[in-house]
Amino acid sequence: RWAEHIVVIHPVWWGSYPALMKGFLDRVFLPGFFFRKHPNSTRTDKLLTGRSARIIYTLDTPRILWWLAGRPSYMALKWITLGYCGVSPIRGTAIGIVRLSDERWRKNWIERVRKLGARRG
Repeated sequence: RWAEHIVVIHPVWWGSYPALMKGFLDRVFLPGFFFRKHPNSTRTDKLLTGRSARIIYTLDTPRILWWLAGRPSYMALKWITLGYCGVSPIRGTAIGIVRLSDERWRKNWIERVRKLGARRG
């Protein structure tokens, strides 16, 4: 309840986040803490309003293909999970192609994420 900024970091596996992460979200993002359903209605109260988020995802897919596919894991987390609960703004950072990276690339990515954390966004 005290967090003002949420950071989610995950690898992209076959266009989505890993099953273990899906299970975590299914067990944690429950009515009552993250959102509240109205009886006999499709309306909900978004209980995480006033919070922002950053989704950092690593991938091996070329970014152009990832964009053409619609960035499925990012969009699901942004709109269907975090956005549904009222989190806004939600920004994303893609890191990859991981399997082709060298030490210099990895150091640059770590520095980029460190700078994001320092400015909380």
